[in-house]
Amino acid sequence: MWPQLSSETYIISVNALIVSDSGRTCVGNNGGNTTDVGCFIDPSYADCLAALKLDLITATAAIACLSTLLMGLFVNLPLGLAPGMGLNAYFTYTVVGFHGANKITYETALAAVSIEGIIFLYYQCSLVRLIPQSTRIATGAGIGLFSMFIGVQSSAGIGLIGNDEATLVALSGCVKDAKGAVLLGILFVSILSWIRGTTFTYFPYIESGDAMFDYFKQVVTFHPIQNIMDKMDFQLNTSEIWIALITFLYVNIMDTTGTLYSMAKFRGYMERNGDFEGSSAAFLCDAASISLGAVFGLPPVTAYIESGAGITEGGKTRLTAIFASILFFISLFFTPIFASFPPWATGPALIIVGSMMIKSVRSINWDNMGDAIPAFLAIALMPLTYSIAYGLIAGYGSYIAINGGVYLIELISGDRLKPEDKDLREPWPNESFTLESVLPPWVQKLVCKTTGQTYVSPRNRFEEQERLEKGATSNSEKNTTINIEMMKVDSTAPLHSVGHT
Repeated sequence: MWPQLSSETYIISVNALIVSDSGRTCVGNNGGNTTDVGCFIDPSYADCLAALKLDLITATAAIACLSTLLMGLFVNLPLGLAPGMGLNAYFTYTVVGFHGANKITYETALAAVSIEGIIFLYYQCSLVRLIPQSTRIATGAGIGLFSMFIGVQSSAGIGLIGNDEATLVALSGCVKDAKGAVLLGILFVSILSWIRGTTFTYFPYIESGDAMFDYFKQVVTFHPIQNIMDKMDFQLNTSEIWIALITFLYVNIMDTTGTLYSMAKFRGYMERNGDFEGSSAAFLCDAASISLGAVFGLPPVTAYIESGAGITEGGKTRLTAIFASILFFISLFFTPIFASFPPWATGPALIIVGSMMIKSVRSINWDNMGDAIPAFLAIALMPLTYSIAYGLIAGYGSYIAINGGVYLIELISGDRLKPEDKDLREPWPNESFTLESVLPPWVQKLVCKTTGQTYVSPRNRFEEQERLEKGATSNSEKNTTINIEMMKVDSTAPLHSVGHT
């Protein structure tokens, strides 16, 4: 239980640090929330950002507590939930923009997150079946690079990468499987940064540094959410917000599906039909947490792959998740500590998470250009364009262009012209386009109830098919045994010579 919490707690400070870069509705001395340098030296604007960060710390801990408790009560899996890494960066830097530089406001982005949770509640994991496997894998890897790129910058990271007029970016500074390694690393760097009088202190001897240090010394304090609670604006009248909504939905489905099934398989709960008990309830809990998180003023919530740390230490049931939610609740009262983690302490967490996510590239089909090129473009363009959405558009657009072009050439030439690596192409699942495969189970149940039909779940259908196959095998073995016995009887019968009666 402790390893799981220690592996996930870093999200409280890291998420607050990233999302506070959106600026929310803080207004500087230039009359707006923009990247103008004047904003950052405006005391009122700085105070607004500081209050925003405290709100986000409380909100992150609260939603992690509630969503993890929800998962623990309704699903017998040791899973934790919290705002998703990668999605929080996309929410901040691409949708809202650094200190509100983009057209979409913070409130409108929250409304998109809320709607995304409702759509996710309907579709659950059904839409994943429509995605080519290599491009699906590349999404996680690209988000990993995107997170790493943020982690090495100065705003929410270690400041290794800075601006350069010629190359745009340039260097600007120079225990295996340890449980809670990310949190321990953050604590180590933070403790060093809490020492005043050093060149790397987080509390310099200036007015703002003195104020932060005075708040840090309180240690145990509950900060109520004041500025971000229930601030959604449903004026979704721009194309950018709909692109963001679709991206939120797609990435969240990918994250949740991958985490839930990998954790179920890791724990040994995966059944022979490729599903696990309580999968529908798990998706429903995740979807409900997304919309609830939007009410708290947060980016999309998702199941955390770091839950594997708790499973490794013996966590087997819902009790692990419930205990983790209790510890998240306790963390609500230590806001001064979480507010004092500097960017150069939390930045490495983004780099580590990115490296964990990119290892999935091993499963991409690099042997076929129709699969490899779209996957590569999706991975490369997410950090280079600073947008998950643009990476997805490049990946899917190139997949359609390449494979669609190959299909047309084969069709026109009567299959005489085809690429040499055609046999290495990943098969497209034809069953993905059936109505049953796209509709979530609870909708199928409702349709069957309305039409007077009997709903048969995939699990029951699989068990029935398996029973019939076993029955057929058993009958075949029985017939074989009977034939063998008859042959034995025939072989022991007396032989009659020709002419004898």
